[in-house]
Amino acid sequence: MFKLFSKNFLDDLWANLQILASIDDFQSNEVIIESKSGILIDALLKINYPKIKNKKVLNINDFLEDILYDQKESLRTKFELIEDSHNMNWIILNDENPHNLFSSMYTVINALLLNNSIKSIIGFVIKLTINYRNIHNETIYLIYRMDTKSFYPFCPTSEETGEQNREKENLIYNYLRENKFKLENNKKKWLGIWGIPF
Repeated sequence: MFKLFSKNFLDDLWANLQILASIDDFQSNEVIIESKSGILIDALLKINYPKIKNKKVLNINDFLEDILYDQKESLRTKFELIEDSHNMNWIILNDENPHNLFSSMYTVINALLLNNSIKSIIGFVIKLTINYRNIHNETIYLIYRMDTKSFYPFCPTSEETGEQNREKENLIYNYLRENKFKLENNKKKWLGIWGIPF
């Protein structure tokens, strides 16, 4: 049953990422996917990988290199491991091509799932620049929570915890829903992440 759930989760995730990439392709510059996205991981992430032997998160470089650069014709999305100002650990992916960026993100998540490390992923964040109605060249983040398996918009107004623009989040929510992007309906589950390091 877990495998069925996992397959559906990955299928839904991939379908949503493709919708977002197509919005970026076809909606002129209403939604621009920025080159960096981040996977938020538990500091105690351990993986069953021969070169690493279950060490802490900062030693997963070889694992990520192998899964992202496993072939000569690999996409070569860049990555880095960082700890942000709130002591949260991130795998930051960097690629100018949104399709490659999302493919790499999916590959990392799938590899961690196959490695029985999916519980170590807290969520991930996609950075967007929005030009829509009264929003002009503003950064909005799409957050994906692993525990709810859903996306929602996040628009912080400062680095201070709790400061965010709910009106703009609702506007982007409606815009994405109109474009068939699946989002979390329960706004009580829209938890912000302040200090996103990209």
